Amino acid sequence: MIRGADGPPGWAAAGAADGEDEASPAQWFWFTMSEQVPDEKLGELFDWVETLLRTQHPDYLADQIRPCWPNHPEARWELARLYQQWSLTYLAKRPAPRDAADWHDRWSSGVIRRLGQT
Repeated sequence: MIRGADGPPGWAAAGAADGEDEASPAQWFWFTMSEQVPDEKLGELFDWVETLLRTQHPDYLADQIRPCWPNHPEARWELARLYQQWSLTYLAKRPAPRDAADWHDRWSSGVIRRLGQT
């Protein structure tokens, strides 16, 4: 299991706040980010999608999340929200099994389905 510092830069910070500012949806609101932040956030998101999602769920994602996803705003919004939920679930100090079940059954499947329809 990838935890905090074992993953790409930003993963440790994503869970370290444990419900504080870093995990806030406002941190991923693309329209209000200052100049340099969108590139940093996109890099963090790209690392997570390619390092975690594609390696852990290759069959689910093969035809659903295309390599050009960073060029599509709707994909960036969907995947950023999924990344937030994943961070809150798996990088929490005391993760709840229910949260993991919700992430797999509710959050990830919905995002994957919607991205496959575009």
